Amino acid sequence: MKDVTKNAIFKRLNGDFEYYARYQRIKQISSRVRVSEYLITTACNIRCKGCWFFEYDFDKRTKDLSKKDEIKKFLISERNRGINTSLIIGGEPTLHPKRLELFAEIMEFNSISTNGLKALPKEGFKDFSVLISLFGGGSLDDDLRAIKPNGNSFSGLFEYCS
Repeated sequence: MKDVTKNAIFKRLNGDFEYYARYQRIKQISSRVRVSEYLITTACNIRCKGCWFFEYDFDKRTKDLSKKDEIKKFLISERNRGINTSLIIGGEPTLHPKRLELFAEIMEFNSISTNGLKALPKEGFKDFSVLISLFGGGSLDDDLRAIKPNGNSFSGLFEYCS
């Protein structure tokens, strides 16, 4: 990096060496990241209004790849083509921790997109980034998301967590 750019970044970070070191580390890691998105299930424990997955019938047009050996073989082929980072989506990925274990085993970096209702176990998943979908909190989340797969509404969405 040119000294001018390096100095500008350091100045922007108010001369904080610790932040600058963290910035350099993130930059180093991110230059190696090769990401792909993986839909691991068509199942979900709620039916949010406007959810692209169910609104556009992806749940009906997509087949779950549920056999452990098939998933493992697929992930190894992904790694062999240079992918080292997964963004895992569903349905709701936390409904299938055994499938997630394969990502932990094979991929270097993993992120999971979840509705936050089912906790991801800490054991085996401590290095996962967890992205939780929220629609605004409180009653707004209840209005838009507190809908069971059978269509029945409920309240206290995050009190429902297991």
